[in-house]
Amino acid sequence: MAHSRGYRVSLRTFVVSLLVFSGACSKSEGKPAENPMADRSQLTPVQDPQMTGSWWVAQWLPIQEGYVGGFLDCYTNAYKGRGRWRMHYVGIRDSVSRLFELRAVSPSAQLAPVLLQLRSDTTTQAKSGDYDFDGDVWAEADSSHQIGLIDGYVDCRRALVRDTRRFSKPSADYQSEITRWYEFHPDVGNDIPREKAKVKIRVLLERFADSLTVKGADQL
Repeated sequence: MAHSRGYRVSLRTFVVSLLVFSGACSKSEGKPAENPMADRSQLTPVQDPQMTGSWWVAQWLPIQEGYVGGFLDCYTNAYKGRGRWRMHYVGIRDSVSRLFELRAVSPSAQLAPVLLQLRSDTTTQAKSGDYDFDGDVWAEADSSHQIGLIDGYVDCRRALVRDTRRFSKPSADYQSEITRWYEFHPDVGNDIPREKAKVKIRVLLERFADSLTVKGADQL
């Protein structure tokens, strides 16, 4: 009984902190971070609608797991945020699902704040190069996982990164463009040319965005 009571207290503490976090986000909309070196994870979305718990619970497990990977790639390598997740993708995916299954978080809640609250710390600078997925990862992933990678990366950008770039097309369109650029044929399972395989998935996603502002992305 003591263990169960401790779990409920811990869960209640998490939900309260998440609500406080969400409130802080809504108040900060439109305001730039005062300190560019500070943790900017409380910035609010500036463009398209973000994905919510309702979207999450309707997805296949590979899409959910891919979403986590894409989100961490964006947070670490594009956004360069603070904090780390000690859990593997599967652990993060299961933790997010459990929160929605237990109704500890509203189905209308945006996913980005939920994932950020699962960080093991919020002070350590994320290590650049972690979750830095390339063509080999793309070739090994099934179609659902690829879609999830795109969904997670784009959702993170919409939540945290403030620039003029938008991703207005369906994820399947970006999937086709990336697969075509890598010269990968899923029905054959061919090896991607080595020079192309070295290019990161996120770099290609940035290239195929509605506007190009990433140095070098338009030179591939």
